[in-house]
Amino acid sequence: MNNSVSSDVSLSCLQPEPKLLPAGGSKRSLYILTIIISCLLLFSGHLLVMRNFPALPENRANLIKAEIEKIISVKESPSGLNAEKPNLRINFSATLNSGEHQGKKVIGYQSIDFNNPANSTAQVKAGDRVLLYEPHKSGESLTNLSNYVFVEYDRSGKLLLLLGIFCAAILLFGKVKGFNTLLSLILTILMILLVFIPGIIAGYNIYVMTLLVCLYATLSSYLLVIGYNAKAYAAVSGCLAGVIAAGFLAVICNYWLKISGITGDEAITLGNLPLPHKLDLQALVFSMVLIGALGAVMDVAMDISSALAQVKAQAPNLTLPELYKIGIEIGQDLISTLSNTLIMAYIGTALLTILVLSASGMPWNFFFNREHFAVEVINGIIGTFAILLTIPLTSFISACFYGQKTNKKHRR
Repeated sequence: MNNSVSSDVSLSCLQPEPKLLPAGGSKRSLYILTIIISCLLLFSGHLLVMRNFPALPENRANLIKAEIEKIISVKESPSGLNAEKPNLRINFSATLNSGEHQGKKVIGYQSIDFNNPANSTAQVKAGDRVLLYEPHKSGESLTNLSNYVFVEYDRSGKLLLLLGIFCAAILLFGKVKGFNTLLSLILTILMILLVFIPGIIAGYNIYVMTLLVCLYATLSSYLLVIGYNAKAYAAVSGCLAGVIAAGFLAVICNYWLKISGITGDEAITLGNLPLPHKLDLQALVFSMVLIGALGAVMDVAMDISSALAQVKAQAPNLTLPELYKIGIEIGQDLISTLSNTLIMAYIGTALLTILVLSASGMPWNFFFNREHFAVEVINGIIGTFAILLTIPLTSFISACFYGQKTNKKHRR
């Protein structure tokens, strides 16, 4: 075994990475075809779900972008719960940056109520960009005495700047693959926003929609970033097998733990929306689990497939069982970091809930039995199980792909 491996290493320059399709012009054509098909699926999927999209009630707030010019006055009033922090009413003048009266100066105010956490945001100051509620209807005259109400800070510009830095960093370090990564990420996000979410509201089966989104995200990501080769095929197959296995576990856990899907205020709001089709909250938990675990599963599938491709290139005479064993050993090194990543991510999302229950003196028995906590546990455990299942599946599939050439030589 050792002599065989060492001799194979000496010939590594003659062993290309396993491929099932030619490169060059064919590779470029397949790349363009993948983008076209991805866009067509996105466009046709959006048209399909929008055909059954229900008419939703209008909920348009008259929100206007503005910039604070100066603070006119600050009035204090005692707060009932915290005497050290009085409630505040900050009167200011501002210039409107959008809307019918763009460019005009108005008077507005901000209320900071420490009895209500939703109204205890940071105090505005001159130069801040904010969103104001416009109390006037379109077409009405505007006076400087109009009381516009502070709603929220306008963070869109800074968020776009951060997004631009993020994209620039990926392009700088990833170059062509970085561009393909951004492209696949954009396609996946658009699929979720334009097809998956409208499809759920339109009453399509959430389980099927979730699996289709996972399939679309996996194929578009791997084929655009890696290309059409054995490494991509093995990663796709292992990833999808791990996701499907995680889906079965999610359904079983939902039934076993009697999960209703009512995990918080958002779930209650969704359940009470006047939609023609009542949303299946249990199915939404299924979606949360699979979409949340998909990134980690794609990561481990790609790591194992890529590593075994390199091993095969260095030692082309390795047999299928030997490649499978190497894949398992690589996967064992990945388990701890990826499992910690998933668990820490879900603990981070549940941190505020944990703090509230701990600070309010809730008994731990009640805390552990809350459905919200149970769903977070399910997310972490099933995500980890998905990784554990993806490791042997991807190792075996990769070994089958990469071992074909060697097996044919042995049969001769």
